[in-house]
Amino acid sequence: MTDRRLGPTGLRVSALSFGSWVGFGGQLDEGRARDCLAAAYEAVDVARQLDCTPAQLAIAWCARDPRVSTVITGASRVEQVHENLAALDVVDRLDDGVLARLDAATR
Repeated sequence: MTDRRLGPTGLRVSALSFGSWVGFGGQLDEGRARDCLAAAYEAVDVARQLDCTPAQLAIAWCARDPRVSTVITGASRVEQVHENLAALDVVDRLDDGVLARLDAATR
């Protein structure tokens, strides 16, 4: 399966997952799909500024949330396990400004 790039961010997604995610089985209207993509672009930009991957940012953001007791990740390759574990180094970089930016992007 080939990957597609998401707009200016260069985020790679498979064509199948892109279509499923944006359309969400027809449950997302075009405006909401655009909002989801805008939030993804913002998250990728934040990840770049923090010098981490978008996956690491997502894991760190979940791990920092006091309402979350466990972050469950998945990996199909050993490299992904290492990448996921490196997200623990990102948690301390999520200051109030970064968290506010992520929260604003996902409202």
